Amino acid sequence: MFDAMRAPGYPGGLTLVRAFMARRRPVMTPVPVVRYETPAGRPAQCDGAAFGETEAPDGTVRKLWAFVYTLSYSRCLYGECVRDTTQDTLLTCLEHAFAHGGGVPEEILSDHRRPMVLAHPRGGPVTWHPRFLACARFPGFVPTAAEAYRAQTKGQGERPLRYLRGTFGPRVRTVVDDADWNRPGAHGVATVADARIHATLHATPARRRAADTAALTPWRPDHPYASSEQRPRRVGADGLVAVDGHAWRVPPAYVGQTVTVPRTRDGGCVIRVGTTELVRHGPPTGAHAVVTGDVPAPTPGPTATVAATGRGRLVLAAPDVAAQSLDQYAAGRPS
Repeated sequence: MFDAMRAPGYPGGLTLVRAFMARRRPVMTPVPVVRYETPAGRPAQCDGAAFGETEAPDGTVRKLWAFVYTLSYSRCLYGECVRDTTQDTLLTCLEHAFAHGGGVPEEILSDHRRPMVLAHPRGGPVTWHPRFLACARFPGFVPTAAEAYRAQTKGQGERPLRYLRGTFGPRVRTVVDDADWNRPGAHGVATVADARIHATLHATPARRRAADTAALTPWRPDHPYASSEQRPRRVGADGLVAVDGHAWRVPPAYVGQTVTVPRTRDGGCVIRVGTTELVRHGPPTGAHAVVTGDVPAPTPGPTATVAATGRGRLVLAAPDVAAQSLDQYAAGRPS
């Protein structure tokens, strides 16, 4: 507006224009936030956000992401730094949080990350990712999504992210592997975050944790979702099945058949036909790896021969050209 006023000749300064507009600018009325407390064991909140970057000795820079899980009644935290935000990583972090908290809550409130929510229009129903919904049914929790465009709905997940980023992030000086990020965080959560007097509860989260744990559904760390998920795959002609961006070798006798490929806790997989285990592979060593193990590759069959027939054959004909000596071309006198 100041530029528009100067064009016809306004001689004043910007300060006067700002003071004039301040008296006419509508006042935004803040929306009241209702604080509520929940019973033990019922809800938990999870969230994630970018946590910075790490630079390896060879100069490689990689992004770092943080996953935070909070038991709503006790405010006990679980935090973990990861290298990506894929669905497999998210499900693994949730299972780590269940093992840390001692069980599974009745309900988990989350944001709208793509591995969880496919669509959530304002005021409309939530369209959950089918695989995440199947993972929720496996241990028995009910997924709920925060209200669209309103972060206050899951404040117990938002605030711990800021708390961990400002409290424990600067304490990490040397990073050799991913565990170097999680060791100080786990130590800080146990000795500081869960041991402090919470400003809202006026008690330590560790003191209220027993009530949360007693109300949670027991969790079996030896039976993760990935080991029970049935993921059918067709074995290709090269004797490989594609799962999670990697290719896994299958015995040659099963080329062309359909197998199931549940993942194992260490990142490998088990290839089965029905209830019969064909082969068990360890974790891949890199991105887009071909994991062969001790399984031999399929042996190529005999090369097919085609009988020579005239059907469908295109014969190219050319005019007869008389052979001539190259000396005539060199003399510039071709006939």
